[in-house]
Amino acid sequence: MYERIDSFAVVELLLETESEVEKAVGRYVPLADESILDSTRSPLHRLQDWFDYVAQAVARG
Repeated sequence: MYERIDSFAVVELLLETESEVEKAVGRYVPLADESILDSTRSPLHRLQDWFDYVAQAVARG
């Protein structure tokens, strides 16, 4: 997934996901960090990695 989207799409995905997570859990959960745009560590390489990343962020609080 990471190779197919540009940085604007990454930002849009981040903001939209944060908004939907906030609606679902009733609190803001920040998702942006340095790993998002790091081509070697990004959770955006596979869709399942992104889901796991978001779930971990919600669990961390």
